[in-house]
Amino acid sequence: MADSQGGHAGLVQERRMGRAVVRAHEHEETLLRLSLA
Repeated sequence: MADSQGGHAGLVQERRMGRAVVRAHEHEETLLRLSLA
């Protein structure tokens, strides 16, 4: 049981990291557009 719980926690953490990466990428794109405009 402990193993599956740890795996689940890892999955949730990975998903959060993925979201953070996507957000950072979107932020960079926005900055790029602002600097080009």
